[in-house]
Amino acid sequence: MIFYDRLFDIAPEVRPLFKGNIKDQSQKLTLMISFAIDKLEQFDLIVKDIEALGRRHSRYNVKEEHYQIVGQALLWTLEKGAGDIWSKEHEEAWTALYGILAATMTKAQISA
Repeated sequence: MIFYDRLFDIAPEVRPLFKGNIKDQSQKLTLMISFAIDKLEQFDLIVKDIEALGRRHSRYNVKEEHYQIVGQALLWTLEKGAGDIWSKEHEEAWTALYGILAATMTKAQISA
């Protein structure tokens, strides 16, 4: 929920995009990130799932620029959650992972 509080704080214009229960949405986000982390070494196995997620996002009126805002809120949340153990390496790894996920979803969304 910290993530969504941060997201709506830095980009209140995206709040109307979230029609359902934010707590449920938070659980879905956590599951998707965990899924991606578990498959990092076999990313090709989940590309179709990530592309499908991108296509669903187009139905919710998600725009390409929203992915950058979400990335900012996600990195901020991870850093706050990690506290003192957060490092430049963590930031770089999470930035890379999110960048790949966002690029894959955006590409699928554009081609939808």
